[in-house]
Amino acid sequence: MLGKILETRKMSLTFFICFVVTALLVGANQLLISKGKQARNLKDYNELIVNGTEQEGELVSVTLSELPYLVATYEDQGVEDKYYILVDQHDMMYVALLSDQTYKEVEKQRKEKSTYTLTGQIYNTPQELKDIIIDMYRETGKDQVNTVTFDNYFGTTYLNTNKQKYSTVISVISVVIFILGLLTVIAGGMLVFSVVRTRMTLGKISSDTLNSELEMTELSKFQKAKIYITPHYLVSVYLGLRVVKLEEILWAYISHSNNHIKMARLTIHLKGGKRIETMKCKMWMEDILREAMEELLKKKPELLVGYSYENLTAYNDMK
Repeated sequence: MLGKILETRKMSLTFFICFVVTALLVGANQLLISKGKQARNLKDYNELIVNGTEQEGELVSVTLSELPYLVATYEDQGVEDKYYILVDQHDMMYVALLSDQTYKEVEKQRKEKSTYTLTGQIYNTPQELKDIIIDMYRETGKDQVNTVTFDNYFGTTYLNTNKQKYSTVISVISVVIFILGLLTVIAGGMLVFSVVRTRMTLGKISSDTLNSELEMTELSKFQKAKIYITPHYLVSVYLGLRVVKLEEILWAYISHSNNHIKMARLTIHLKGGKRIETMKCKMWMEDILREAMEELLKKKPELLVGYSYENLTAYNDMK
């Protein structure tokens, strides 16, 4: 009987499933990242532009010889896209979309060595972006970059360093890994706490004694609230096993909490000032908790029931 009501197996299974799925996803993510890295160097951006063979969506790399400089910023729903001019080792220029993080990485690498390689996918440069760059050159007195000559200087595409091969899939998997990893940690913590609490309880009362109590015909089950009342004990299996002798219970009442969802549970005060609380239940289960309190009162008529100043005073005198 004891093995059936304990949730250790269920919690162990939840932890195992979360751990295995997380591990598999981490492996898949690393594989995609590895494949993406292999694919990144397939095309040289410089060669594509020189040969006039740029195609939207291709994965390219370009090695910089200077720090990128900002030419345009777009803001959409609070998200800023920053476009830069890149200069490579051959003094060829490119347009690129860089995140702040990527720019900082380039800046850091430039302090350590003279070059830095960027990778990503290329996309056709919109006319609006071309016009902004042309106007910038015109304002600085350099009218050699114009509508006619733009493609000769920058090609027909821009580099998006935020887009890599499998980047969308990798991003989705990364989010799932984070969520599952968090659930694994929570499940693992709950499992450890449950096992420790159960072992501490079974160190005070033998499993044979408890099984005998749970197999008695007088057993009262309130399974949805995970409360079991035997002729001599109150048993709660909320986050591990808690067992209290009925003779130690002096005062019991239903307490409520309201953290986004209103919940209820039994709060039980024992001799010596100790207190235990049963599993939090949704409000529709409050009737079950009332039935459990009525059962406690049947087995112990002198029990203080309900929260009141009078019961608090009486409990303080009794404990």
